[in-house]
Amino acid sequence: ITLQNTQNPKEILDKLADKKSLENKVLLIVGSVGSGKSTFVDYLQMRALPKESIESTVWCRLNMNNAPVNNLEIYSWLRKKIVEACRDSLPDVDFDTLETIKKIYGSEIAKFDKGIGSLYKNSELDYNRELARFLQEKQNDEQLEAFNHVKFTSLGREKLCIIVLDNCDKKDKSEQLLMFQVAQWLQSEFKSLVIMPMRDETFDNNRYEPPLDTVLKDMVFRIEPPLF
Repeated sequence: ITLQNTQNPKEILDKLADKKSLENKVLLIVGSVGSGKSTFVDYLQMRALPKESIESTVWCRLNMNNAPVNNLEIYSWLRKKIVEACRDSLPDVDFDTLETIKKIYGSEIAKFDKGIGSLYKNSELDYNRELARFLQEKQNDEQLEAFNHVKFTSLGREKLCIIVLDNCDKKDKSEQLLMFQVAQWLQSEFKSLVIMPMRDETFDNNRYEPPLDTVLKDMVFRIEPPLF
């Protein structure tokens, strides 16, 4: 894998310009401890990206310092954090209103109306009661809730969802590799670009072994520490 120099972030900016091609991709930011990987992502989001790119993206910054580092809890934690980040991206939208809930679960409601819901079309009271039960069941599905929030805040508005796994490079080698497996899971489950910082030693020592051997070479960038 050839790592690309990002002294000028033009390479990454060029990639972000083609939003459709970045869906279901993982972008690695590789660098040593203290090289400024998180700072670079901050700079990319807040300063480097042109206004039109910012307006066409939804950023979900997930602080992995607080994430449970085990297969039993991490995925549920991520789903909840994605929902929170999606809601934060639209501060003017009240996500607790029935109107918004119906928009988020619009596809499911349409199927309900075609199927079981059609049995209650002659009674508004019965229909609403069954719809309430149906929606409650859907809201209890963590994966569907997270997927639909990404769809509502990003895909439905023709925006690219960018999920950033902040601070996941601060963990030890085995935990960093688990975080990469998490990034791959996010890649497969959500139409989004996943940005993940990783220590250079972890990447360099494991890039030809699973799971890092699956990394696309043009989606790996190295951050070098600044010279003083």
